[in-house]
Amino acid sequence: MQIREYPDFDALPVSYDALLETAGRTNVRWSRQWLAAALSHGASLAGPTLLLGVEDATGRAAALNVGFSLQHYGESAHCRALALQIGEEPYRPIVSNAVSALDVFQMVAHYAHRSRPPYDALRISPLDAELLERLPPILRAEGWIRQRFFMFANRYEDVSGCDSSAYLQARPPRLRSTIERRTRSLEKSRRSRIEIIETDVGLDSTTWDFERVFSRSWKQGLTEVPYQRALMKVAAEAGALRLALLYIDDAPAAAQFWIMSGGVGYLHRLAYDERFRDLSPGTVLTWHVIRHLLDVDRVDVLDLGIGDDAYKRDWATSLRERWGLVGFNPRTLRGLRGAVWNLGGHAVKNVMRVMLRPLMNRSTQAGTGIGPR
Repeated sequence: MQIREYPDFDALPVSYDALLETAGRTNVRWSRQWLAAALSHGASLAGPTLLLGVEDATGRAAALNVGFSLQHYGESAHCRALALQIGEEPYRPIVSNAVSALDVFQMVAHYAHRSRPPYDALRISPLDAELLERLPPILRAEGWIRQRFFMFANRYEDVSGCDSSAYLQARPPRLRSTIERRTRSLEKSRRSRIEIIETDVGLDSTTWDFERVFSRSWKQGLTEVPYQRALMKVAAEAGALRLALLYIDDAPAAAQFWIMSGGVGYLHRLAYDERFRDLSPGTVLTWHVIRHLLDVDRVDVLDLGIGDDAYKRDWATSLRERWGLVGFNPRTLRGLRGAVWNLGGHAVKNVMRVMLRPLMNRSTQAGTGIGPR
């Protein structure tokens, strides 16, 4: 197996098409269209796209890593770094049956450490609990000095086999009361209506209303508007879009962008117009969407996205953390400097161990009579 670098999806050979198509069917957020949109519009790191493909001897695609090539990391200017990161989805290489995710990561760690010129730093994020435990030994074996860092908390709820009635009964009494009172009040007044957009029909006008809600919310506007529009379009084309709007007196009062894919309902963005705060439009709309996800889409998990906000605790009882992992290359001056800057004295000790290990091995061999004479 060998690794090749590609600047974007258009540069990938056709052998990657089947790999990406299979991944997209599993989860729309691993599809070629979603990843391309995220890289084009939503890159949060200052660097060009970098795709690392794993190929067999015939050039056939076996795996793909999506990330960025950075010119700096943290306080380290002019640091050649590789960041395997895309959006909020936990890092996973897209793999075929020919190779495992851990094997792919080992190849990437070796490639980045030994390439010409070598990378000074390797960042992987966000990580789920499994990879957070299993990747550091691989980095260590390949000679990287490692550091973990916290990224965000994630609220979720296992709703497998659960309908909306059972789910509602498991909510706190205060939330159930608010849902029942506010929903009944709005329905009785005949002032409100709710729309859930799942296709691209009417998507443009609904997107404008979505953005209007954000402009009047505590969030003071929707960030990365082209990015959000591109993701909505991709989700709509894949049948994964759940774009919900609550209107009061024909004015958009609350908006939510959900994604339904692979048995999971993901909350991507939400906001409500502060003018309608007393009517609890956000609560009413959240309940309407969750009821749809449970009774119509029959999802197995509700994923409330980034952050352990107080309101999310009423809707989901389980909490998990997403961490990141960075490795510094002690074979390069900038890698050493980044390790010392970020890890301090602990990093210096690790660097000394790495640099002295060959000498210690030779000394041990000589002392036991194993080495050459």
